[in-house]
Amino acid sequence: MYAIIRTTGAIFNTEMYRGYRVKKKVKLILLMGALAALGGCGTKEKAAVPTPTELPITIIVPEPTSTPLPEPTLTPTVTATVTPEPTAAKTPAPEPTLTLEPTTAPTATSVPEPTVTPTPVPEPTAMPTSKPTPAPTSNPLIDPVEEVVAGTFPRTGTINVEALNVRSDAGKYFSRVSQVYQHTQVNIWEAKQDPATGYYWYYISYPDRGRIRSGYVFYEYVSVDALGTTELPEESLRPEPPKEPSAIEFIGPVQTTDLASHDKTLQLYGDITPEDSRVAELETLLAGYDKKISIAVWRKDGTKAVSYNTNQGYFSACTIKIGYMLNICRMIDAGLADGNTLLTYEEKHYHTGSGQIRYQPFGTQYTISELINYCLSISDNVAYEILTDYFGYDEYNAMVSELGCNSLKLSDLWGYSVKVKDYIIIWNEVYDYLVSGAEMASVLKTACTNTPFNYGTETLTGIDYSHKSGDCFGYLASYHDAGILWDNDPYLFAVFTASEGKSKDVATVDRAMELINSLMQE
Repeated sequence: MYAIIRTTGAIFNTEMYRGYRVKKKVKLILLMGALAALGGCGTKEKAAVPTPTELPITIIVPEPTSTPLPEPTLTPTVTATVTPEPTAAKTPAPEPTLTLEPTTAPTATSVPEPTVTPTPVPEPTAMPTSKPTPAPTSNPLIDPVEEVVAGTFPRTGTINVEALNVRSDAGKYFSRVSQVYQHTQVNIWEAKQDPATGYYWYYISYPDRGRIRSGYVFYEYVSVDALGTTELPEESLRPEPPKEPSAIEFIGPVQTTDLASHDKTLQLYGDITPEDSRVAELETLLAGYDKKISIAVWRKDGTKAVSYNTNQGYFSACTIKIGYMLNICRMIDAGLADGNTLLTYEEKHYHTGSGQIRYQPFGTQYTISELINYCLSISDNVAYEILTDYFGYDEYNAMVSELGCNSLKLSDLWGYSVKVKDYIIIWNEVYDYLVSGAEMASVLKTACTNTPFNYGTETLTGIDYSHKSGDCFGYLASYHDAGILWDNDPYLFAVFTASEGKSKDVATVDRAMELINSLMQE
């Protein structure tokens, strides 16, 4: 009888143990499948679930009888092992938020992003009861109305806030044409009243990267120099006010920084006219796209440009890598790093998604130059992890801040609200670097030229291209490409969508780029 009990217990014990292992394996397989589904360049694999410690299980089985024993007659040891927990203990309390009525949920809208970093100061909206609120005591111009009457314009002054939007006319609801920053010296040409609020705005002009910009800013944010303390600007130097963008607009020769911030309107610059039938087709194509899409294109000679929905922010996916690699190359050229330095692949660098290094054993070493090539040629995420771990983000963020590409700043591997017009600026820097003859220029060009996953150029045959694409899935859905088309008239492009990869809606992107290439190459 004792032998029977031992044998029965051993069999039961073994089946319990096997069931435990099978359940754990199923859970592990499901977990690995979920992780694999994320894919793309913006996901990180979690550590594998360790195999549970195998502990012996002792089960006391009662003397068998002709009638099977019901579970309640089992010993306390067996009851503790096989009796399910009370239902109340397994059922979690309902979440309070699940009881909300659907009508109380906010309408899904895009979260507005700050136009610059630091965030521009707020602009006035309330109607004053009599005249504008007096300016701060630091501003010698107490009442702009008195100054207008006295005829003491033009004047000079200084921006007294960290960052300030410049508008196309007097009022916060006019288009933002640029930004101006603290301590910038400006010429003040007039004070104009916003009829909607009664507040006054200064029409200013100021130098910016070799050009003179102009527009309207709220008067309180300019400290006006007292008369007699500075030389007054000549009226003949007063620039024409910026134009308010329309749905389709001819603007004129531009720099990369002139691409406007606007929503779903097609803007034309330089030698592209609205009457062109390709423009009408492009506008219809973009307006009919059922997901977010943004485009910015700029010919290197500054004679043509096209932009659409440049205010929209996107998850960067792997497109962000190009600026980071450019900064490393410049640091090597400046003697701040060495391209032959060996860096080690460690467990902390493991990353899913694109690339080959993740399949190599931990402890494998690569030079910085090799990692740059991996990062751009096949978009290796582990290479990117190793380089960001070594170099950090401070130098890179300083570079993009200086260029005015604030949406490309990083606090971790990816950008979460990048904008296409900032990619035109960064790719213009890449273009100039690639033709500069710098020490690392050939390394960078080889790494990003004529590589796979050229979402934006794959239908354009017979043209060399340097680029960096990126894609991701799920709530970070991304299908992007940006770079340079090397032709007789090279141009820069950035086309971003919120589509889930190449398998969906590729025809829209392909046709849009065919039309744009046709417009750019004439």
